Amino acid sequence: MKDFVNFAASQRICDKPIVLNYDGHDSHETVEMQRIAFDNGIILFAFPSKTTHKTQPLDVSVFSAVQDAWSYRCDKRVAEGITMDRYNVIHEYLQVRHVVTPELIKTAFRKTGIYPLNPD
Repeated sequence: MKDFVNFAASQRICDKPIVLNYDGHDSHETVEMQRIAFDNGIILFAFPSKTTHKTQPLDVSVFSAVQDAWSYRCDKRVAEGITMDRYNVIHEYLQVRHVVTPELIKTAFRKTGIYPLNPD
């Protein structure tokens, strides 16, 4: 949690609270985590445990889009004779991260029924 707080604080672009969405597994919901979040102005949003395959927007849409773009990029680079290794993996990944857009994230929340709320 402390690593997340430091990273999130370094990326903050306004004074609005940071929202952390996470799996509500018992091991993730500790008093220490809640204290650190509260002390640093972070809003914790826990998805119910054992429901993430249906309720986590990242799993529903975002990760598959990233995986598709990453697979395409790796296949392309290998076909060009470029070896994917520890020296270029971050650079190559940065070339595909653009697939994560505000519209994709909105679509993911819509698909899960989280927002707008779909009680069914």
